[in-house]
Amino acid sequence: MKKLVKLFFAIILISSSSLLILSCYNSQYLKEEIVVCNNDYDLNGELILPSQGDNFPAVVIVPGSGPMDMDGTTNSQKPYKYLTQQLALNGIASIRFNKVSYQYNNEIASDIHFTIEDEYFYAITSCIDILKNNAKIDKNNIYLIGHSFGSQIIPIFLNDDSSLAGGIIMAGTTMHILDLILQQIKKQSEELYQEYLPYCEYAKSLTEVPDGEGSYFYFGAYSAYYVSYNALNRYAIKDVNCPIMIMQGGLDLQIETSHFENYMSLLDDKTNVSYCYYENLNHLFSSGIGETINNAYQKSNTIDDNVIKDIVAFIKQ
Repeated sequence: MKKLVKLFFAIILISSSSLLILSCYNSQYLKEEIVVCNNDYDLNGELILPSQGDNFPAVVIVPGSGPMDMDGTTNSQKPYKYLTQQLALNGIASIRFNKVSYQYNNEIASDIHFTIEDEYFYAITSCIDILKNNAKIDKNNIYLIGHSFGSQIIPIFLNDDSSLAGGIIMAGTTMHILDLILQQIKKQSEELYQEYLPYCEYAKSLTEVPDGEGSYFYFGAYSAYYVSYNALNRYAIKDVNCPIMIMQGGLDLQIETSHFENYMSLLDDKTNVSYCYYENLNHLFSSGIGETINNAYQKSNTIDDNVIKDIVAFIKQ
C-alpha cells in the first residue's frame, strides 16, 4: 500500500546543547536567537525573556503537526509568536523553534527512517536544557505548552521529568492521528473516507517496518514514522500528577469539542487538571466566528486576551 494525501486540515503534517547567536532588546522584552539541537539537525529558535528582573517562570512551545515554523504561521496568523510576546509582557520567558520538518523539509521528505522522536523529542529535550542552564530562569517553574498534535507529546515529558512544573494542552486530542485525519476526511467526502480507510487501518497496525515497505508513504509520513507513533502512549496524560490545564475553542474546525469532552471523561478522577472552554474561538484560539474550511485564518488575528490571561494565571498560580 502506498498513498500520499494532501489535506488542508490534516493534523499531521537530540543532543541538548544550544548556541546563542544574537541578543536584541526592546523596551518590553529581550529576544535571543538560539540554536536548538535536534539530533543531526540544528534548528533555529528564539528565547524571549522579560526585560526586567530575573528568576522567571518559562515555557517551551511544542508545536502542532506538519512542517511548522517557530511562529506557528498558518495563513495570515502567527499564534506562537504572539503568545510568547504576551507571556514576556507578563513576566514569563519562553522558547519556540522551527520544526525539523519545516527547516529541513527536503531532507526529511526523503528520510524513510524519520520517526516521531526525530520530529519532537530531541528538540524538546534541548529546549528544556537551554532553560535550565539560563541563570535568569526559575528551574522549578518550567512548563510545556502543547498545541494540537503537540498535546500528545508533552505528557510523556511531564511523566519522565519530575522537575517540570506543569503543562498546558491547547486544542488537544488523544485520538490516533490517522483516526483524526479520517474524521476530517469524512466531513468532506464519504467516498474519500471509504477509499482512505484501509490505508489508515494498515498504517495503524504497524509495529515494525515490513520488509520492502520502508519507502511506503501514508498521509505525509513513511512506515517507520507510524511504527514509532503507534508505540507512543497517547494516554500518558492519565499518569501525569503535576498541574495540567486543557483549553479548547468552541469553533475549532480541526479538533471538535468532543475531544475536549473526552479529556474530561478520561481524567474525571484527576484533581490536578483544570479546563478552559472558549465558545467563539478557533483552532488557533483567535476568533472563529464566520470561519469555514475555505476562509479559515485568512484574516490577520491574534490569540484572544482571555486565553493569555488564563495561561498567565495558571503559570503564576
